[in-house]
Amino acid sequence: MRVSGPAGPPSLLSASVRPRTDRRQRLAAWGHAVVKRLRGLGLDVDGCDVDDSRAVFVPDGRLSLALDAGRVEVALELPRGDLVAPRARLEDAVRALELTAALEALPEQFTMGASAEARRDPAPQASSDGVRAMLDRADRLGCGLWLGWTLPREVAAAHAATLDEQLQDAVVALGEVLQLLSRAPEATPSTPRRGRRPEEARARKDDDREPDHRRAKAR
Repeated sequence: MRVSGPAGPPSLLSASVRPRTDRRQRLAAWGHAVVKRLRGLGLDVDGCDVDDSRAVFVPDGRLSLALDAGRVEVALELPRGDLVAPRARLEDAVRALELTAALEALPEQFTMGASAEARRDPAPQASSDGVRAMLDRADRLGCGLWLGWTLPREVAAAHAATLDEQLQDAVVALGEVLQLLSRAPEATPSTPRRGRRPEEARARKDDDREPDHRRAKAR
C-alpha cells in the first residue's frame, strides 16, 4: 500500500481564499524565499511586508506582488523622483544597450508604461527611444514608471501548480532590471579626469616618450 507523504504548503491562490491568518502566513513564507534571492542580487531588500492580498519587499518598496479577486500581478514601480537615473543611463549608448538588453530578456508577457496611464507597451520590445518616450509621458503626467506582469485570476488558476515559482522568478527578473533603473551609470573609463596635478601630467608625458622597446619589456 502506498502511503502519501506530507502535503506541501498551499499555493498562493488557494491560500488567498483561506482565513486571514493563513493568507498572510503563506504570503510571508513565499516572500521570505524571494527576499533571499533579491539579496543575492545585491538589492536593498531585507524583508517582506504582507497584508491580506499584497506583499511588498522592503525597505526598498519598489517591488511587489498583488493578489485580488480579478488578477495576479508582480510589479516594479519607480516613483517620479527615481526617474533621473534611467534618464542618465539612456544618455550613454553602452549603458542604454544594457538596459534594453535586460528588458528584452524578460518574458513576452511583461509590459511597461507611465504608472498613471492605462497604456502598457511590451517590455521586451522596448527601445531606448521607447523608454525615453515613456519617461517623457510620466513627466508630463507627474507620475512614475511601471513595469510588471499582470494576469487574470482565471488564467493564474489554470497554472496554480507552478505559479508560485513563476511569480518568484518574475520578481527576481524585475529585481535585475531594478538594478539598472535605480542607479545612475558610472563614468566610463574613457571619461577624462579633471584637475590633474602638474606632476601627474609630467609623469604621463615622460611615459609617453619612453622608448618602444622599454614599454614592451615592461609589459
